[in-house]
Amino acid sequence: MEEKRYAQNSPSGEQPKKRGKAKVIVIGVIIALVAALGLSAYLLHRSAQRVRTEAATLVETLDTLESALTSGNPETLRSTVAKVNASATTIHNETKGPLWAIAEYLPSVGGDVKVVRTLSDVLLDVSENALNPIADNAELLSPEDLIANFDTIGASLEQLITLVRTIHPVITRSVETVNGLPTPTFTEISALKDQTDEVLTSVDETLTLVESGLELLGAITG
Repeated sequence: MEEKRYAQNSPSGEQPKKRGKAKVIVIGVIIALVAALGLSAYLLHRSAQRVRTEAATLVETLDTLESALTSGNPETLRSTVAKVNASATTIHNETKGPLWAIAEYLPSVGGDVKVVRTLSDVLLDVSENALNPIADNAELLSPEDLIANFDTIGASLEQLITLVRTIHPVITRSVETVNGLPTPTFTEISALKDQTDEVLTSVDETLTLVESGLELLGAITG
């Protein structure tokens, strides 16, 4: 009787139950991880589609930026800058989440992800620290406004020189960053990189000439 009672009280009968519960927990964790990975991949794909669409829009806007800068029309310039700002902000917000940070380390797509994230930083920097100040002082780029206020043209030129000196370093550092990026695989991202490089390089070269010309003109006028 004592041996039988000892066998019934032995913990060995509980081992299969514990192992069974552990297996259920492990399987549950694996299923949860697979589901989380699947959801993350889906969300990243949807986000990437939005970025690609916005990138295509931004390429079109950048194509008109140079003409807007030289149009002498403050409203056209402000409208174009606002579009660049909106697209740059959208891409930046989309690519700054944890999913995109992790995606940088994925094979085959990690390189493009890094390019997109860097471009978004560059474009937001240009938008906030170069294009927005230009839009805020758009009248300084309008020959009509300068002529209409000819009596204060000396002060206007001083303001324009200050503006150019403020935005020129932003454009220069952006050109250097974009030039250092590899060529992306995706067409929309490659087009955005090329267009950004082309426009910013052209603006950088123009600002170099304008800055020298304005300093000379400022010395002559006053």
